[in-house]
Amino acid sequence: MERTGKFWWLNDDSTKISGTFSFTKRKGALLSLYGLLPLEGEQHPFDRFKLKKSNLQNIYGESHPQYEHICLINPFHWNQNFDFSCTENSTETYKAFSYAISKKPFDIEGNVISSISWPLKNFEKWLYLFSGQVKYIRNEKESIPEVTFEPMPLKKWDISLGNLYLKRHWSCPNPIPSSSILIEEQYYLTLDFSEKKGINYCIELSRRIFRFFLTFVSSDVCISNPEIKTGNNSCIKLNIDQPKIKAPKKGFVKFVTFFKDIESEFGELFQSYINLYDTYLSGFYLYPSSLIRGIFVEQQFSNIVCGLEALHTHRYGKNPDIDEEKLSHIKDELRKATSLNSRDRQKIIDSIKYNMKPNLKKRLLDLFHEIYGDYNEKKLNDFLDDVIESRNTIMHYGGPRSTDDPYSVQRIQLLSLSLTPIYVCSVLRIVGIKKEFIKNIFLKSPALYEGRSLLEQYGVLKK
Repeated sequence: MERTGKFWWLNDDSTKISGTFSFTKRKGALLSLYGLLPLEGEQHPFDRFKLKKSNLQNIYGESHPQYEHICLINPFHWNQNFDFSCTENSTETYKAFSYAISKKPFDIEGNVISSISWPLKNFEKWLYLFSGQVKYIRNEKESIPEVTFEPMPLKKWDISLGNLYLKRHWSCPNPIPSSSILIEEQYYLTLDFSEKKGINYCIELSRRIFRFFLTFVSSDVCISNPEIKTGNNSCIKLNIDQPKIKAPKKGFVKFVTFFKDIESEFGELFQSYINLYDTYLSGFYLYPSSLIRGIFVEQQFSNIVCGLEALHTHRYGKNPDIDEEKLSHIKDELRKATSLNSRDRQKIIDSIKYNMKPNLKKRLLDLFHEIYGDYNEKKLNDFLDDVIESRNTIMHYGGPRSTDDPYSVQRIQLLSLSLTPIYVCSVLRIVGIKKEFIKNIFLKSPALYEGRSLLEQYGVLKK
């Protein structure tokens, strides 16, 4: 995508600079200006190198001849070519991780956004809400197809953020008249805010929803960028730069859950994930991070193990096994040791406190017990020993590895796949899905098949 036009600070249109806006998956959103946008406090060309440029305004522009309105959100300087002899010959480039675009003028300053909508393209089989039926009416010469669309009952959930609902849109992308008619049925997940929100809130919310769908629905596809609405604009497309996940096999998407199974609780699960995100943070986002295209096998494995550890920390508390009474007694005894200074005494206390905390194996066992009960205890312990040894090898040790090494790259990749069902089901359990249904997901979900099969090969699951 490339657009040329005039651009200016969103809150100050007194100076408009010609430029070219471009967006590619590799470079993201870039704005190359043939001139300089004025900076607040700038009195002399040399001032540009002294002023703070971290808190820049959003940049707004209008492209020609498409007459599209574009806004770079939270831009930052990417490159600058300054000509001191003639500032008109100077150029600068801005980069942004998010931008908005619309056919009509818009303003996204302040809390002005009333609604946000995410297209659910490629999730049709997950929703399974097809409403069209085709039947053929025969006459003497031919059979004429007749298409009937049944009305869909409104899927709506009241959550603290506002009204969450599914809406349906039909389109006919092929030109008419035509020998055939293609009708597309597209679904949108829409949230009408109870109180208007700002653009940065919508960007952060969308990042969380992307991760919600990667965990709850499928790691094969990611939902599309959202559309937002303000009071005076029908549709503003919001483009958010997201890491590219691993490409799925063409035409085949595996789902963790199905909409019909969680439909009644969907609003609660959606709200719960949003509310708990700030508490669990790395526990929630390290699993989607492990799906990034091109990530090293060791990094993927480390993300999964660290994420599971973070889940346990916040699930059971930071110090779940520390005996405070015993620790207090140890402190009293150490105070009697006059040969120790306060610094050495504190080091000993911290070391004892650390050793009282559950180790990684205990943490993984706790999470596994919460999602599944019928397992081979010895085989599970052997499997977790392999996981811990691999984690320690990556994070603490080094040395050459061969394909025969039990902790080779291939082995680590298999361990990552084996831990995936435990990770995904642990997040689902924390967000609010009942344990009985979690077990069903763990044993039957198509998306968790590979990891489940490997756990069976390890002998962890009883057949």
